[in-house]
Amino acid sequence: MSHRPRAVTHRASSMQQPYHIQEFTFGGQALQLYVPDETFIREKYELDRKAGLQPLFPYWAKIWPAAIALCHYIRSHPELVKNKVVVELAAGLGLPSLLAATFAKKVISSDHAEEALPFIRGSAGLNRISNLETQLIDWQHYPSNLHADMVLLSDINYDPAQFEILNQLLLSLLNKGTVIVLCTPQRITGKPFIEGLLPYCKTKQTGYVETGREKAEMFIMQLEKRI
Repeated sequence: MSHRPRAVTHRASSMQQPYHIQEFTFGGQALQLYVPDETFIREKYELDRKAGLQPLFPYWAKIWPAAIALCHYIRSHPELVKNKVVVELAAGLGLPSLLAATFAKKVISSDHAEEALPFIRGSAGLNRISNLETQLIDWQHYPSNLHADMVLLSDINYDPAQFEILNQLLLSLLNKGTVIVLCTPQRITGKPFIEGLLPYCKTKQTGYVETGREKAEMFIMQLEKRI
């Protein structure tokens, strides 16, 4: 897998932030992604925090290993998303959404951070993907009328305070017949959340992702409604 950055010296009018283009390859399939400048994001967050604005921590602004692992899973099992309506929650920069869109009927790539959405749209245009749209969605207020055949989630179970809300949402989706693919790092704090979903687990696997900065063990679960 390649993840070569390509420097860009200007700002895209839709993103209003410095960025570079990073390339990823999954099973011979290349995708280019707009990635915000890390230094700019960090400094802006600190300035906003010191100004008392209570900004959301910019989890959305980097590619996490779980997103890469989820992409490898999608590329190995394209039938899961082929001709389906796919929703990615907490998509961040939307890398799994972009890959899924090359197989799916339609992809809705969502995050609760509005700043993430122009980057996702920009990357879709960069890859000439036309069947992807973005939505501002907080999983605490998942739209009741939003249909999905498949929901993608990567690295979402990091805050124990959110586990009950997440569990209720996932059970609600499963009961509607939605298939869920969840990719998560192996964390002790997340173990109870994962164990609670095991009765719905159709398949599971583990593996490692190396990003150059880190090597992390990932756990992937495919969840479906119990019959």
